[in-house]
Amino acid sequence: MTTISGREEGYFTHPHDSLIQQFARGTLDTARTLFIHWHMKSCQHCVERLMHTDERYGTLLEETTPIPLKPSARDDIKSRIADLESALATDELEHLLLNISHEFDSSIYRVLELLERGHHKNIRWNFLWKGSRYRTLRSQNSTIVIMQIKPKATIPRHCYTRNEYKLVICGGYSDEYGDYKSGDFITYQQGEHHTPTNHGNEECILVAGERKYILFVNLLVNLLLRAPIATKPGV
Repeated sequence: MTTISGREEGYFTHPHDSLIQQFARGTLDTARTLFIHWHMKSCQHCVERLMHTDERYGTLLEETTPIPLKPSARDDIKSRIADLESALATDELEHLLLNISHEFDSSIYRVLELLERGHHKNIRWNFLWKGSRYRTLRSQNSTIVIMQIKPKATIPRHCYTRNEYKLVICGGYSDEYGDYKSGDFITYQQGEHHTPTNHGNEECILVAGERKYILFVNLLVNLLLRAPIATKPGV
């Protein structure tokens, strides 16, 4: 199989096999479970991978004659996700961000839905770098960071002090490894460096892991970004 920087092709836009296996067993942390759920809304390939995963052993089936999916399998999964999204009555994004419960529940799906629809302009952001901002959501056992990269903006080169997972909600960005669009699930290994840039004409909104695990190459940038700076809605 074609490789990219020593990795299997597709590694950067889909959850890798071990994550699909953990997802099937229900052993993933809340944040990555959320990311994969959302990714599967638009990825039939990963829905099929999930349906062909042996939940008892957590390994992908490698049969010469794959078991065909039921015609209703994809609709059943989408219906489950839709039920979670509709469980919350309010559609006020800022209210949701301020009132996320100690455990992420159906409300986080509503947050992602509102972000996808473009309602992020009215929330209060924290400054990250010129043309980029973020907002942090915390629960007892997980942290999610919503990030915004404006058109033509670049986040300074950095790496991660642990494995990092990102999910693109709308728009897209590029780095040294490829181009990413809405729905892509992206994996970065500990120590990998990249420089995200939004070359498009619309804002990129993505969700990622905790910001404290980012290490910028430029030490001055690390010092400048140690304390978050709040910005007014729409700025």
